Amino acid sequence: MVAVPTDVLLKAYRTHLVGERQADPGTWAAHRRTVRALLAHAGKALDQLTVADLDAYTRRGLADATRAQYTSHLRAFTAWATDQGHLAHDPFARVRLPRASQGAPRDVSLADLARLLAYATPTPRLWVAVWLEFGAGLRSMEVAGARRELVRLDDDVPSIEVFGKGRRWRTVPLDQVLVDVLRVWLAQDWPAPSGPLVPSERDPLAHMSAAWVSRLVCTALHEVGIAETAHGLRHAFAKQVLAACEDLRAVQELLGHATLASTERYTRGLSARTVRAVRMRGDPRHPGGAAAVLALLAGWLS
Repeated sequence: MVAVPTDVLLKAYRTHLVGERQADPGTWAAHRRTVRALLAHAGKALDQLTVADLDAYTRRGLADATRAQYTSHLRAFTAWATDQGHLAHDPFARVRLPRASQGAPRDVSLADLARLLAYATPTPRLWVAVWLEFGAGLRSMEVAGARRELVRLDDDVPSIEVFGKGRRWRTVPLDQVLVDVLRVWLAQDWPAPSGPLVPSERDPLAHMSAAWVSRLVCTALHEVGIAETAHGLRHAFAKQVLAACEDLRAVQELLGHATLASTERYTRGLSARTVRAVRMRGDPRHPGGAAAVLALLAGWLS
């Protein structure tokens, strides 16, 4: 059997995952990183890997959930490579996924959010990205991909259409403070009637990458001394909604978790429970937050 270079295999695997199975390109990128990391850790060629190599790689102080994710990536890749005839046998065929314990999600406290928003005020793109992650529960990839034409502020229920993880659409209702933020943000003199909601600073017609949005927010968090990632803002959104309405299904719908509802649920539009849940949230800084939001944004655009 002629050994095929790993990079060539990974490109063919991308065609399989993204082209045939319609997986998100980010899924393939995560699998690619894991495969390359294992090979580098083991110091072996793909056809020489053993279960012992996998065990050594995944037991190097990783959390249970991370071990399970890496094992899943590697099993899927070697199974595909074996099926395609690139491996004589699948070294991980009998490996079971580690049981991942589900701890309580970490988030950012309201006091920390107030500090973060104050820090982000001089940087409009950062400030709006923080509001979208905390105010609407969007992932960094969803902020990066958000479109101005998919923001509906004048509907009976203001909302934003989001293309999320797993290549699924969902509708997220917006509370009044976020409506005020976006209304003034969208009132700028944009170069085109449609386009990225939070565009690249270098090119207003181009989207920022998900990695750049995450890096932008994470850097701001660390600058103000908050030991959390951008994803913690999304958890803060979920925690506030759940505390306000005690409706777990509303949180599931708003976050767009594929394991909790079918794709149709996200594409049907708004439900009464998600609208009610979002409207029960307030400004994290102070009761008069909406007026302050408008004043800050007006200052940027004057």
